[in-house]
Amino acid sequence: MLDSAHYSECIMRALRFTLGLIVVSLCSVAMAVAQAPAPATLTGSVRDLNGVPVAGATIDVSGSVHRVAASDATGTFSVSLPAGIYRVIVSKGGFLPAETQQIALVEGQTVPLNVTLTPASLSSLRTIARVTVGAQSSINTGAATQSYLSQAQVANMPEPQINLLLQTLPGVSIQHLSSSPNTTISLDGTQPYETQVLLDGHPLSGGTYGAWLSQYFNPYLLQGAEVETGPGNTTPFAGSAVGGTVNLLTASFTSQPTAELIVGSDSYLSQYSNFLATGKFGRLSYVLDAGYDSLNGPFYNNYTCIVAPQSTANDNKPGATGIIQYCGNSTGSLYNKGEIFKLKYDFSPVTSFWVGFVGAQGGFLPQGSSYANYLGVTTIVPCLSGSKSYECTNPSFGQYTGQQINAYTWYPGSNVHNNMPLFEGEFRTSIGDNTLLIRPYAGDIGRYIDGAGEADYPIYFVPNADVAECAKNGYGTGPVTGAYTACMDTPYSTFEFDKLYGSTFSFIHPFGASVISLNYDFHGDNTNAYVQEGAVHSPEVPNTTARYSTVSLTGDVAVASNLDFQFGLYDDMWHLIGEQSYTTTSGGVTTTGLDRDVTRFDPHLALVYRPTGNVSYRLSYGTSETFPFASQVSGAAYLTLPSGTGNPYTTFTEKNPYLDPETSSEVDIGADDRLGGGVLSLDIESLTINNVFETLETPVTNPTYSYVIEPLNVAHLDGLLGILKYVYAPNVGLGYQASVTMTRSIVNGLPHSFYGAAYALPADGQQQCGIATLGGTLCIPYLKAFGGINYTWPTRDFLSISTDFEGKNNPYDQPPFALVYATFRHPVTRTLDVQVSVDNLLNTNNFYDAPMPNVGVPLVGENKYGLGSVVSPLIAAEPRTFRLQLRWHY
Repeated sequence: MLDSAHYSECIMRALRFTLGLIVVSLCSVAMAVAQAPAPATLTGSVRDLNGVPVAGATIDVSGSVHRVAASDATGTFSVSLPAGIYRVIVSKGGFLPAETQQIALVEGQTVPLNVTLTPASLSSLRTIARVTVGAQSSINTGAATQSYLSQAQVANMPEPQINLLLQTLPGVSIQHLSSSPNTTISLDGTQPYETQVLLDGHPLSGGTYGAWLSQYFNPYLLQGAEVETGPGNTTPFAGSAVGGTVNLLTASFTSQPTAELIVGSDSYLSQYSNFLATGKFGRLSYVLDAGYDSLNGPFYNNYTCIVAPQSTANDNKPGATGIIQYCGNSTGSLYNKGEIFKLKYDFSPVTSFWVGFVGAQGGFLPQGSSYANYLGVTTIVPCLSGSKSYECTNPSFGQYTGQQINAYTWYPGSNVHNNMPLFEGEFRTSIGDNTLLIRPYAGDIGRYIDGAGEADYPIYFVPNADVAECAKNGYGTGPVTGAYTACMDTPYSTFEFDKLYGSTFSFIHPFGASVISLNYDFHGDNTNAYVQEGAVHSPEVPNTTARYSTVSLTGDVAVASNLDFQFGLYDDMWHLIGEQSYTTTSGGVTTTGLDRDVTRFDPHLALVYRPTGNVSYRLSYGTSETFPFASQVSGAAYLTLPSGTGNPYTTFTEKNPYLDPETSSEVDIGADDRLGGGVLSLDIESLTINNVFETLETPVTNPTYSYVIEPLNVAHLDGLLGILKYVYAPNVGLGYQASVTMTRSIVNGLPHSFYGAAYALPADGQQQCGIATLGGTLCIPYLKAFGGINYTWPTRDFLSISTDFEGKNNPYDQPPFALVYATFRHPVTRTLDVQVSVDNLLNTNNFYDAPMPNVGVPLVGENKYGLGSVVSPLIAAEPRTFRLQLRWHY
């Protein structure tokens, strides 16, 4: 037994041992704590475009670990993380997700990240996780081939016409349609009807010919433009955009009051002015815009003579002869007017509703030389010879008999009108972390050539003894002038009216670093058109409605922190309501209703890999379709009489009510790299289109018409596109941009029976250059490029020089050429700028503004005997034009 002394000593030893262990343990813990790395902190704020804090935003951080946080009532957040490289996604219902790549966190340090969220909208193509929050140059994080024309770029261009602005974008070609001033937009080597044109995110009418005429849109309404091509294009209705999508953007809402007034004139005395004001009163935002633009050109106040040639085969050739119909002022100025009125009410930071009106009016008053042809130097004779001997020169201009003059064809006494009023709106709200968007719109496009006044002008004069020839040829008779009677022209008028309506619904659901969207789009186009020549009224398109319903599921799924799977799954239904005609056994024509439904499923699938925040690679595949347009399928066959500036033959155009849709498949490989402060992009697209719409022209022996025209599915198109571009746009200093577009667009599979004895376009196995839907030729350049440099001083002085290169097979039907543009702007005061600019500085490819038939570049045609050449009209570029502009801005 232990005595008490020994017991006490044992207790004390045990206590000392226990305390020692505790001390050792505490020291070990302290050393371990001292050796553990200190966490890093990511802190910041989330605000909307107005600077208002956004509470409840989800901050998703992924890297070596995964953390999720939320912004508080003041919009701030803080996340503790181990040191490393992280990807951050910030999302909130009612807003587009914001993303940043490659944030480096160092142990013990606090890294700030301030995020601005953009309200979700269907007005812009750049949606669904494609907004970066960093301050670096914007890089494409989507799967589509993307190009963007900013508001600043619009302001810096020397000429405000919309065509010049759009053709600076890679892959965009503006098609000039022969003797008419009509222009359309073509993307990626496809035809205009295969290109989807949107205004603020909703489709514009393809109308009778499936194409939207671009020249009538007031350029000052354009505040930017977006282009998406390739199968990575995942807009809510991209399944029906074979060539791609171009979206025209009008002025948007601002949180602070802004205003600007632009006035200017050019060296041809064209006038233009525009006033734009935006701002916000409490929760109510507004946009007001109104302006006028004109383009006179070299025929302004010119005196020219309309000549009927002895033979159109001798146009622009030595020894050509003809008679004068009329001489006078050939002015054919283009005018454009436009108005915008928008109101938006913010019920809360995540709920808003806006409505707006966009109006665009344009035309030629009078038509004059705008639809003219230049026939070359022609010797004026008293009367034509042979079977036309009764056609004689107007006695009022007999002094030109025996002289050689510059001869033209144009239409006095006619006017061209285009009116496009559109109403649009959008409702935005959040349901939890989800976003609901509803986008309705309605409007119409009216196109009208009023040729009633043409009856006041003679088409030729005849000796009194031959006055019966006037009635025989369908022309009215006019007053007797000496020994001659006037054969008065036959009025030629056309009218087309397209009623537009539709709505898009989109439900956007974020989860983690991923986003999916369920969409439903419905839009319709009700079209009718007619041609009236004298007393003959031909309904080219009876009342015809095409309705499009698309259910789509689109998304951006984060497979890994640097790998996304993006997709668009489209179920499209096309419903056509129109008329079709049958020839009865007795030779009569019976008209019945036409009601067709075509349904198709198209997937767009893509992978986007970003090994670093400065590099992005993408691979996509998808299919799409384009449905027939109204004039191909609906209505009875009709006659088109010869035109003074067009085809000299009468044609009989048939309809094909069961024309199949075109279908396409496409692969795209692309990459983006931040390089030297700018962004370098490369895309290669391979496209195949089946069931291509082509026009079969069959020559016939008929006392009434010379050709039968019928639309058929008779070919497929093989396309290969390469786009290389670099953009560097600092706020101050030297900036530059360059883009090169290389296109292979070849139609194959045209049977030899497609051609008659004469050569015709397009040619099988050749680069696409064929009959466009609106007349003339559609030529896809092998090579097209745009480049420019600019310098911005700290004083806001600005100087730019740029060049547009049009390669072989261009839409001007010319050998390759380049157009040079220049702009200089000087701030006179803080709110007043003066700008001097010139387009086509070197006056390249300018001759007589009117197209010149039979002298263009020989195009490759084909008939059953083999390849040959077809001579096309030679189309001029706009001549050198100087502009002076004043801009007051607040």
